[in-house]
Amino acid sequence: MVMKLLHIDSSILGSHSVSRRLTAAIVDKLKRANPQIEVTYRDLAAAPPAHMTLATLPGDHPSSAKAGPLDRAAQRIRDESQRMLDEFMAADIVVIGVPMYNWSIPTQLKAWIDMIVVPGKTFTYGREVRKRVWPVGSASLSRLLAVSSMDRRRRPFRQNTRRVICVRCCRSWE
Repeated sequence: MVMKLLHIDSSILGSHSVSRRLTAAIVDKLKRANPQIEVTYRDLAAAPPAHMTLATLPGDHPSSAKAGPLDRAAQRIRDESQRMLDEFMAADIVVIGVPMYNWSIPTQLKAWIDMIVVPGKTFTYGREVRKRVWPVGSASLSRLLAVSSMDRRRRPFRQNTRRVICVRCCRSWE
């Protein structure tokens, strides 16, 4: 069985991006470990997803029907949102570059997350704990690697250092 990897970059810095270099190194290591791996690459800075509205939600989203009829341009946006969701659902491994701008993730990454969080598809509502119902992931990922980088030089009263954080979820990728 061929493993599918979804590689997401979201930095606006292009070749100057630390998170892009890190995700490329991780994907390269995974490809060397498994040459049969099939990689899908999405650059969210070069082709940013539309921000969430009823019309831009993927067709699989339960609320998308509330948008009513769509013109051709809106349908193209919805089709692209559906492609993003389909790429995510098909992936066995997801590697995401998460730079930090103004102490937050880039808006294009937030828009991508909004497109892939679909009730009944990528998550379901789980058990009740302390009078709250918690979501439970239902995507069939074996690994999700979020690589975050932040330039601390812009922070006042701090030493000029760079911090790189690699978050490993599900299973180790060493």
